[in-house]
Amino acid sequence: MKNKIQILFPDHFYVDGPYPLMPSEKDYVSHLKKDVYSNIGGNSTSTDSYVLENQNLKSLKNYIENCIDEYAYDIFKISRDTKFEITQSWINYNGKGQAHHPHKHSNSVISGVFYIDGDEDCPITFHREDSRAYFGGNYEYEIEEYNVLNSRTWTMPNKKNHLILFPSTISHSVNPNNSDKERVSLSFNTFIKGYVGTKKRLTELKL
Repeated sequence: MKNKIQILFPDHFYVDGPYPLMPSEKDYVSHLKKDVYSNIGGNSTSTDSYVLENQNLKSLKNYIENCIDEYAYDIFKISRDTKFEITQSWINYNGKGQAHHPHKHSNSVISGVFYIDGDEDCPITFHREDSRAYFGGNYEYEIEEYNVLNSRTWTMPNKKNHLILFPSTISHSVNPNNSDKERVSLSFNTFIKGYVGTKKRLTELKL
């Protein structure tokens, strides 16, 4: 099968790590206040939804920004006239039995998650909504072996001190935490600042 399959227009994810947190960063996260509200049967979040603005997480923010730059500029070759700035950022807490329903991140371009603590049996699941995965139609087939071409969902483990970046338009969820250990992660969104489009094509937009 070598060289017979060429993959066009794939979904794309960026995975990096480990980035070990410094003791001061761990201490800051451990003392953040949790929101009294949560998803029904799901996770809780920090009351602070701009945690990466805090100086205690400056090194972690720099690391994430460098990864975003590599994702956008080195891999996708987007012009550096377009900047991607982190907007909101918050901590997620999943206790035993808690999950997070499928969702997307509005008003964002690139989203990401950095795993702070928890067992790997509470992974993130990405959901494919494009029917092209099934030969151009919304059909169900008996699959003998799942892979990245024929799967409607794909899970990535909760690896401590690892980062995942992904397009904000991709639906994703978090499986129930079956461990007694709390799953703690940092999530964040980004938005464009600078120029998109081109002056020559009359599509230029300054944000």
